[in-house]
Amino acid sequence: QNAVCGVTTKMLSKHVDKVMVSFPDTTGVTCPTILTGNPIRPDMLSKSKEARRKEIGITLPYVLSFGGSLGAAPVNEAVYDMMKADRYDNTYVHTHAFGKAGWEAFCKRAEEDKLEQKKNVELKEYIYDMPTRMGAADLVICRAGAITLAELAALGKPAILI
Repeated sequence: QNAVCGVTTKMLSKHVDKVMVSFPDTTGVTCPTILTGNPIRPDMLSKSKEARRKEIGITLPYVLSFGGSLGAAPVNEAVYDMMKADRYDNTYVHTHAFGKAGWEAFCKRAEEDKLEQKKNVELKEYIYDMPTRMGAADLVICRAGAITLAELAALGKPAILI
């Protein structure tokens, strides 16, 4: 996923026939390469935005945010503060996936702050159907991982990248 191979790929490239790479000018490999790009899941492009929105019952503008499956504390804190301060209830829907790390403490804090009483806020530990959620979104707020960037680009989604 990087233009410069990591230590493991460099070491293993000495013992394999070919290495699949994401960029044409990838450096650090000692064997022939196959250019694959950053592949995305086929189901990411299998349905229209409208079909995805209908699937999850979204009619308002939709913001999706996440920091990764384990969670990213700075992302979670920033999004939490944004959701808590938001006064524009019912003008859009915002789903945030918190991740596994600290999920229980986050839920307790959200309950104390009455965050889930806001009709436009949806809190999740993990998003199990990312193609549907990302496909339905009008804006995605997330970390800038290689595969996530490839998916956002393929979908043509506006994003705030962290």
